[in-house]
Amino acid sequence: MKYKKLLFISGVVTVLLFITLIFVTVFRVSDVSVNYSVYSDEDCQIAQDIVASYKGKNLFFIDVKEVESRIVEETCLKVESVEKVYPYTLKVNLFSSEERFAISDGNDKYYVIDVDYVVLKVRNGLTNPADGLSDVLIEFQTKLQPEITLKQPLVYDNEKLFSALKTAIGCFESPRDRVYSVRVIETEEAGNYRLEINMRSGVIMQIRKATENTREKVLAGISKYEALKDNDLLSGIIECYEMDSGKIVAVYTKYVH
Repeated sequence: MKYKKLLFISGVVTVLLFITLIFVTVFRVSDVSVNYSVYSDEDCQIAQDIVASYKGKNLFFIDVKEVESRIVEETCLKVESVEKVYPYTLKVNLFSSEERFAISDGNDKYYVIDVDYVVLKVRNGLTNPADGLSDVLIEFQTKLQPEITLKQPLVYDNEKLFSALKTAIGCFESPRDRVYSVRVIETEEAGNYRLEINMRSGVIMQIRKATENTREKVLAGISKYEALKDNDLLSGIIECYEMDSGKIVAVYTKYVH
């Protein structure tokens, strides 16, 4: 009877060891799948290395939240999903927002900002290595300065002015193709601000009283800009403002050298 009991226990232990061995072996990650939808491959290799570091680990015990956190903390990529595909694959889908703007840190470096005004990273220059085109430089010549925190949305406490800035830039279908920089200027008149949009061709578009009828003024400026020909595109200023009658106008003045 004692012999049978011992034999039974040995059998159970053997089965448990076999199941454990199968569990550890079968569910060990041997393949990782990383899919990207990105505008730049700067962080892709880092993300690939992070996911690859889970090879050999038991798929069952991998914390998908940990994988997501590591990618978000160590890259500028965003995680669409992290999936366990049994028996041995870890599948990760990543994407990135299109970078569009830059703000100087005052020391020859620039904060890179995406289309949603989220601060992505710090770079030595304005140029996006993905396409060789500089991001739109935003300058605040105002007493109030923006709060800049990596991986967080840009914060500017004058919401009306910040909204006007976004509206002005949003009037351009592809800002990086046409605009070099946008300067936010605080005038001597309290509560009065001006936007100076520096076009890549050389023309400056000046939006007077920028927080009022912003969209209408910028669209009038764009219409005037698109009507310019030849050398007029290389210099000059387009002043956009509202007349006493309420009419929005855009007046071009050519620089005389």
